[in-house]
Amino acid sequence: MLKWFITSMILFFPLQLYAEVEAFQIDNAHSFAKWQVRHVVGKVSGVFSNITGKVNINRQQLEKSQISATINVFSLDSYHQKRDAHILSKKILDATQFKFMIFESTQVVANEDKMSGIMTGQLTLHGMTKEISFPFKILGFALDPWQHYRVGLQAQLILKRSDFGIQGNTPYTNQVGNEIEVALFLEAIKLSINGGFWQLPKTTKIDVNPSLTNE
Repeated sequence: MLKWFITSMILFFPLQLYAEVEAFQIDNAHSFAKWQVRHVVGKVSGVFSNITGKVNINRQQLEKSQISATINVFSLDSYHQKRDAHILSKKILDATQFKFMIFESTQVVANEDKMSGIMTGQLTLHGMTKEISFPFKILGFALDPWQHYRVGLQAQLILKRSDFGIQGNTPYTNQVGNEIEVALFLEAIKLSINGGFWQLPKTTKIDVNPSLTNE
């Protein structure tokens, strides 16, 4: 009887989660934006580690999905303290005046697999708002060790700093690339109807299993 109950829950559990629209909250501790830019004859890289926001996913009609994300510019880390201070200064990002980068999606064009596509939206950076488009992929869905339900996402994009008025007022500006390569990795936790994190009932015993991942 117990074995039948557990088996039934495993089969039924994913169906409960596939509501028309699933709401997720970005997990700040497991999300980051890696970036790199040309510097003279090499490249400099770093990361923004403070990302918050919401993700709404419609698995059956992925084009109806949405994302809203905010990056705290002060979470920048280029692995060199003096360089961090320079990038955050008025000469480049002017983080004191423009503390956040904000992205709001406006359109999703889904691929046939319903797990990837092209996302378009408005990015506000350095006080300027521009429309950008980029490919994205849903990496999967799964229970975590705390019985919360997660989604993983990945995106790749290239930004031109000149599009956002970021010139870098130094005599060596032309030795720093205009194109910034960004790799975005997000984990988000499913929300319940009341706005808290959805959690598998404690009376239900199911091992965290890769078979619950939808890839």
